[in-house]
Amino acid sequence: MTTTKLLDRPIIATPVKAVRSTRRAYLGALGFGYDFAIARAEKRRTQITELFGELITRGEGLEADAKVLFERAKTEARELTVSAVDTVEDVVEAVTDAVEEVTESKLVTKAAPVTARKVAAKPKGVSLDEMSDDLRGYVERVQKYDAMANPAMVAKIVTHLGIALRSRDTKFVACSDEAERKTVAESWLTKKLGVTADAAALDAKVMAVCEMMKADRMKDRVTFYYLIAKNEGLLGKL
Repeated sequence: MTTTKLLDRPIIATPVKAVRSTRRAYLGALGFGYDFAIARAEKRRTQITELFGELITRGEGLEADAKVLFERAKTEARELTVSAVDTVEDVVEAVTDAVEEVTESKLVTKAAPVTARKVAAKPKGVSLDEMSDDLRGYVERVQKYDAMANPAMVAKIVTHLGIALRSRDTKFVACSDEAERKTVAESWLTKKLGVTADAAALDAKVMAVCEMMKADRMKDRVTFYYLIAKNEGLLGKL
């Protein structure tokens, strides 16, 4: 009996030890797998965070580029609109003058002396009662700065600007916009009024009116152009 027990002990101990070793190896594998999963997840989270940061930086750059392109396009559109309007109005004004000259010439030739005198005596001014609501509004705004402003002069500026007054972007002058001031200097001072000077001097003339109208948050373009012409003593050239 004692011999049997002694012989049985190594046989029983070996499987138990094997089971324990296997269980420990299994637990170790689970721990190793857990550590590996945690490390991999942390690495992945770091990669995603870095990628997200790079995407934000890239997005900010694209947003800034888009703003620059939008402002440039807006400025170019404004300049193109004003330039096109100036060209069209110049053509219309030239054709109108030519038609009036021909018409008046025929009237003087064919009509009686009394009729000719009536044509010659055509009034130059226009009363406020005879104006449209839009024109009356422009005249009243100009007369805030020049109480003696001639409505006929204001009407010529309104006619010159034409469709530019229908757009909010071109109806007012933005003094803080350098490109806008350059457009005013080139299209009005130089092209229309015939003032010749370097860019700095022209800009100074525009800025002088900006200072005059500084109390107006929205600077009406008709009033602005009138004051430029008045400052230059060129209202008679309108």
